[in-house]
Amino acid sequence: MFSKLFLSISKIAFASILFCLFVSCQNGIDAFTNTDTIDERAKFCDVKPRADIGEKYAIVVITDIHLERGNSDMEDFVSFIDSYEFGSAKKAYCIVMGDIANGGKVSEYEKYLEFRTELEAQGWQVFCTVGNHDTYASGDYGRNYMKVIDFSTFFRIKLPETSLYVVDTGDGTLGTKQFNRLEKEMKADGNKKLVFSHYAPYSDDVHYSLLNDTESAKLLSLYSKENVAFVFSGHTHIHNEKTFGKFRSVSVGSILHDEEVRNFAILFVDEKAKSFNCVSVDF
Repeated sequence: MFSKLFLSISKIAFASILFCLFVSCQNGIDAFTNTDTIDERAKFCDVKPRADIGEKYAIVVITDIHLERGNSDMEDFVSFIDSYEFGSAKKAYCIVMGDIANGGKVSEYEKYLEFRTELEAQGWQVFCTVGNHDTYASGDYGRNYMKVIDFSTFFRIKLPETSLYVVDTGDGTLGTKQFNRLEKEMKADGNKKLVFSHYAPYSDDVHYSLLNDTESAKLLSLYSKENVAFVFSGHTHIHNEKTFGKFRSVSVGSILHDEEVRNFAILFVDEKAKSFNCVSVDF
């Protein structure tokens, strides 16, 4: 009688532990049952760079726009950036670092494509990668994103002196295949490098970290060794900056109106001088 009671209690306790693990995990049960989704999305490719940007250009970095939650925010941003003074820097790229959608709906990505068209009309070439809301919020593991955006989540834009690497960390990890390819490409690339992804390579707060500490350590080591100048990330909705050895990690805020401070970043690049100037913009 006692042994049966003990066995029943043990089963309940084990089920409770599993439930807590699934619920507390950043990506819930999806992170345990869908480990290959990054490999489906993150197929490396090189994107042909613009030929008209010259030696001095600007890269605008935005993240966590959560469309539906903040439909008007993108309109505010489009208007604000249109009137911003870039001096002698050519408008080049706008990188969107994930959480485009709030609920992962196709309608949200279609709305994003409208805003992308408006930015392109101003002279920006717009690229994006996925965030955690894009990959699991609607329960389709990022397939709605891929259907509408129709582009890889892991790619490089290689300019004469600078290479932009856009990386998929939407599931809280790069995965082995993506990390190995990133390492391979960076080692063979002699340019100064800029990295853009949803999650930062490291965070003091476990809620905003990659799921695997070993992966974080390997990324920090890779970026330090392979001539990375800046690593941009989102997810936290708060602007924050840290220096890790030879590179600067910039967490970009959100342009959502219900944030205490609306924030994005601009990186001014001088190819000839091989210089970078990052400006955090509150609006």
